[in-house]
Amino acid sequence: MLDISVEECSFVEQAPPSKLLGTWLQQHEQEHSKPDEAGGPHYDAAKRWYGRVLRLYARIRGPMAKSRQKAERRDKGMAREFLLDRETEAGFGRKRAAAVDALVAASPSKRRRIIAEAAPDLAALARGTAQGSGDDPFIAAATVVDAVAKREGKARERYYAGAKAAAKARSTREKKVFGSRDADLATARRPGLMLVCARWHEACRKPQRLHFRVIHDPVDFLNCVAKQETTAAGRRGNVVLVETADSATDFGIAAKIAAAFTGAFFTTPTDFVRQDSPEGIQYTEKLRSSRTKYYLAATANLQTHLPTLPLLLRALAQTPSGCVTFYLTPKKLCKWVKTQGKGVLHRACVLSRPGEEQIAKKSWKHLYSSPNTWILRCNASVVARCPGT
Repeated sequence: MLDISVEECSFVEQAPPSKLLGTWLQQHEQEHSKPDEAGGPHYDAAKRWYGRVLRLYARIRGPMAKSRQKAERRDKGMAREFLLDRETEAGFGRKRAAAVDALVAASPSKRRRIIAEAAPDLAALARGTAQGSGDDPFIAAATVVDAVAKREGKARERYYAGAKAAAKARSTREKKVFGSRDADLATARRPGLMLVCARWHEACRKPQRLHFRVIHDPVDFLNCVAKQETTAAGRRGNVVLVETADSATDFGIAAKIAAAFTGAFFTTPTDFVRQDSPEGIQYTEKLRSSRTKYYLAATANLQTHLPTLPLLLRALAQTPSGCVTFYLTPKKLCKWVKTQGKGVLHRACVLSRPGEEQIAKKSWKHLYSSPNTWILRCNASVVARCPGT
């Protein structure tokens, strides 16, 4: 590129395309290829100009690519016959689809006219069929009527089965969870026991005015409820107050487990003091009426962190109903679950701190859970009335 001047580059840029120049040069040579024609100065100057421009093209833009000859047709040289009335299958399909679309979109009167124009021989038959269908209505065959009735019967059975399952699900849900409409109509039970932390002074004074018996220890609260008679326990309602900020503390976790097994009303001290009819959660009682037995164990690290928890679990295991079996070590519980099979997996749990399941055996990891996560398995209503209000 260094031996090419700026003038030559601009000359090449302003010149016609190289393909067109090559065509011109070939035409020029063919015109002066006859021996009787003299070249002359004009011919030599034009040839030199064409050649110079082509050489500059080759130096600046590289050699021109040779045109590749296209492959010949396989039927080259064969005589193909052209028929005016020849119709291919694809063409017939397109015409047929267009005719069907036009016939479907047309009105009944226009549809008869289209049929008459397309097939004059069938026009009289189409008119007769249309008149006959108006005078004599269509009657379905007996086999068709039986098939339709059978199909409708199966559909009706599926509908009734779905409605029955939905009604059963609604009934089960209404038994487990009280709606807001039912909660307003339900009669609040008489005040019974109330578990509240001793440092919440205002929350301790209001229960006394409402004739609650205030208890500050979760284990004592559980033992008092267990000693009550079944009839008296059903007439009175128990309340457990735990602040949201203390839900992960020793008192908060023990209080929630006690509320879940005794079927107590659970709310926060702030809502209980500020509201005349506080909203909360009503747990389903398991201490006497539950036929399900739970198998629990706690890791040593969790027992050190929550000293009230093992005492509460032992108290649950010593109740007359015996709805809880407390294992001293997680290893014994895991071995027992392994011998029993998968039927007790939803009722067995190893209470642990977050991260302790990582150091357990792989086959035992699914049994490990935190206390707050395990409490979520207990049934409770989303809306309920506080006892004594």
